[in-house]
Amino acid sequence: MVAGIWGTLSLGLFAAGKYGAPTATGADTSAVVMGLFYGGGLAVLKAQMIGSFSITIATFNRVDVPDVCDSLRFPAAHRDRR
Repeated sequence: MVAGIWGTLSLGLFAAGKYGAPTATGADTSAVVMGLFYGGGLAVLKAQMIGSFSITIATFNRVDVPDVCDSLRFPAAHRDRR
């Protein structure tokens, strides 16, 4: 997980603006991405941080919340009584 977060944040730091979105005729360099160290400012880094944070939170919620909810249920012996 740490390597994925680092890869995402490194785009916001080191993007050099050389590559564009792939198209059928080649790379579209009309809207290139520039990282913080190449004069692009904080906009890309901020977007990458928000994305990494939201995916991390969603992953932990998907893994941890069901475990917590299961521990709040009544034991099976009590649920089956009528």
